Amino acid sequence: MYPQQLQQLRPQQQQQRQRQQQQRQQQLPQAQRRRQQQQRQRPRQQQQRQLQRQQPQPQRQRQKQRQQRLLRQQRQKQQQQRLLRQQQRQPQRQQRQKQQQQRPQQQQRQRQQPQQQQQRRRQKQQQQRRQKQQQQRLLRQQQRRQQKRQQQRLLRQQQRRQQKQQQQQLLRQQQQQLLRQQQRQPQRQQRQKQQQQRLLRQQQRQPQQRQRQQQRRQQQQQRQQQQQRLLRQQQQRQQQRQQRRQQQQQPQQQPRRQQQRQRQQQQQRQPQQQQR
Repeated sequence: MYPQQLQQLRPQQQQQRQRQQQQRQQQLPQAQRRRQQQQRQRPRQQQQRQLQRQQPQPQRQRQKQRQQRLLRQQRQKQQQQRLLRQQQRQPQRQQRQKQQQQRPQQQQRQRQQPQQQQQRRRQKQQQQRRQKQQQQRLLRQQQRRQQKRQQQRLLRQQQRRQQKQQQQQLLRQQQQQLLRQQQRQPQRQQRQKQQQQRLLRQQQRQPQQRQRQQQRRQQQQQRQQQQQRLLRQQQQRQQQRQQRRQQQQQPQQQPRRQQQRQRQQQQQRQPQQQQR
């Protein structure tokens, strides 16, 4: 039998027991009532018998008839009571039959009880193990969370310290820079003064420099003019030489002479263009 079936049968058995107890309690007053009725009827029957003996025959017949009616009524009542008893006993019989049918089941249950107990114990042990495992897991999770929180707190603290240190360093650097600037201010002022003096000197020297530049330009122009003169003289000499040669050479060389003249003319024009 499975534990679920056992659980279902237990309330049925309890209900049957309760019904049996109720029926027994109901049967006890019924038996007492029957005894009381019998005790009451006995003196009446005795009186009726005495009256029958004393009375004449017609009266006796009537009394007999009455007695017979009463007996019939009593028998009917008894039959009704028997039927009621039978009806009352039917559930008892049914219960007995059920009990007889359930006996092998109960025996099986009794046999299976140790196995079921073992199974229950195993289930309990398994449940306990699972609960312990769950508790351990929860504890581990909590520990991990706590560790993470602690690590995060430490990291934040370290970051804050680093930020403070960096800020302090920056402040120190700024202070040092300010000090340096304050120290360099007189030097800068001196430099500015020196620069101003240089500018003044340069301004004073500017006219002298202009004069020098003009002189240099004039000298360069004179040199260029001299060079041009020399070039012309050289060209004239070359022309004279060429003319002499041409006179000495044959007339077949006239085209060559013309070409030479053209070249000379071009050479003469080039320095003039350069001067321009």
